[in-house]
Amino acid sequence: MKNNVLVLGDGLLGGELIKQSNWDYVSRSKDGFDINHLDEFILSNYDIVINCISHTDTYDKDRELHWNVNCKFVDKLIDYCNENFIKLIHISTDYVYSNSIPFASENDVPVHCNNWYGYTKLLGDSLVQLLSNNYIVYLVR
Repeated sequence: MKNNVLVLGDGLLGGELIKQSNWDYVSRSKDGFDINHLDEFILSNYDIVINCISHTDTYDKDRELHWNVNCKFVDKLIDYCNENFIKLIHISTDYVYSNSIPFASENDVPVHCNNWYGYTKLLGDSLVQLLSNNYIVYLVR
């Protein structure tokens, strides 16, 4: 039998979820969780995985770091969750969607992403919506 919920990450949001819920969690700092090696951690014991891992430094111009954490890791996590029948709850942020055009048409650019964080976070959100079999994208304001 699977456990209920596992939180990935213990930053500001993940830490608050853990504190209020007492759910199991893994983190890069506490557990040495390596986003490139999901198989080293037994995530498949859980019904639900909440992804609170993101590179959120909006001033960081390191495209590769943003890309690896906010896109590549999310893509790997989607595959892992799909293969193991795990519901993925992916945390997004209103930072990505602030100043967006309400009711945008196909000719509009509906979101405002003027840095690597915003751009890669938007792509990660999109990957979840396109590829995940069982997901929720939760927007934190």
